Amino acid sequence: MPIWCLLELGNNDLLSGGADYVVKRWDLEAKTCTCTFEGHAGPIWCMTILDGLLVTGSEDNTVKLWDLDTGESVRTLLAHSNAIWGLSTARDEILVTGSWDKTLKIWTFVRPQPPKLPIGNK
Repeated sequence: MPIWCLLELGNNDLLSGGADYVVKRWDLEAKTCTCTFEGHAGPIWCMTILDGLLVTGSEDNTVKLWDLDTGESVRTLLAHSNAIWGLSTARDEILVTGSWDKTLKIWTFVRPQPPKLPIGNK
């Protein structure tokens, strides 16, 4: 199957995505697949990292966010009316998606912060 996107993670790890509808995490030193990310219903055209999560864009018109350690999908964005062909990020909180439907969409993600506790003797 053709591979259409690659993403280097460091520490000898590489991600590949393509026509088989999955992303694979590869250990380049051992030359083995260490994790398979399954869940898209179409080929994967693009990938990026956003705030420690893998983000994938697919011909199934969705964007998925994945836990890099487990390969589990944590969120699906029903993003466009056609294939997702491009992804970009900014400041670990903004995701821009580009589609064959001739649109760009801007998504903002803010992770919840723990509550602030009062400081003092009260």
